[in-house]
Amino acid sequence: MKAHVYGNLWDNLWSNNRADRVVFPSQFELTLSWNPTVAGSLHPLRSVNKTNYVQGHIKIDQHTNRLKMDTKYSTLSLEPQELVSYILDFSEKLFYLKQKNSCKCFDIILKNIVGPSHSDDDGKAQKDSQPGAGFDFEVETLPNVAELFDLFPYVMYYTGQRSVDQQPMHEFKYSYPLGKAQADNDAELLMYYTEDNMDLDRIILRANSLNITDPFKLYASQPVREVTLTPQDMTFENVTCNKATPDD
Repeated sequence: MKAHVYGNLWDNLWSNNRADRVVFPSQFELTLSWNPTVAGSLHPLRSVNKTNYVQGHIKIDQHTNRLKMDTKYSTLSLEPQELVSYILDFSEKLFYLKQKNSCKCFDIILKNIVGPSHSDDDGKAQKDSQPGAGFDFEVETLPNVAELFDLFPYVMYYTGQRSVDQQPMHEFKYSYPLGKAQADNDAELLMYYTEDNMDLDRIILRANSLNITDPFKLYASQPVREVTLTPQDMTFENVTCNKATPDD
């Protein structure tokens, strides 16, 4: 039996040594927008016109092991309206979804999500026919959500400086760290940081297998910023979250 391992981990670490370090604090927040016009102050080519946009405000907290995201939308220059909010609790493996005054809580189930097991003969046959299939696993304990960002230099390959909208940027590309997950050139995740102070500027995703051939872009209208978060900051106020039923 011969095993082939395509190790990109060391390539990623080596490449990151050529760039300024990307740092994620233990508690931080950022704001991503689907419309570049919202981020007018970050880029000279972006308009400050907020006519139509969807924007997500994200908080990451190492202490509560939670990710919280509030999304808002605006059309025709109207006052921003709440779209949907959610909380991912990595300790309790729970997903909270809130829309206005309604909130539901769902279990996060991690099983059979990335392909058949190596120990399964049927799975092996399927893996042989589908290169890059993953593992069958069930996770008892999830990692800390904030500490996951410390893996950035292990999974992101620094490709060098690029000109984006006529501005110099540092480009980092997701490179599967322990082997080939999918066919070459099927998908890519790109992250761009400003050259002067290494602020996150935008995230670009392309995935042919998911029919995302036109790159999907998220703009950092507020880059990563260290903050002090309390447990109350990572909850929904004045709303009760009931456990979801099978019908939900």
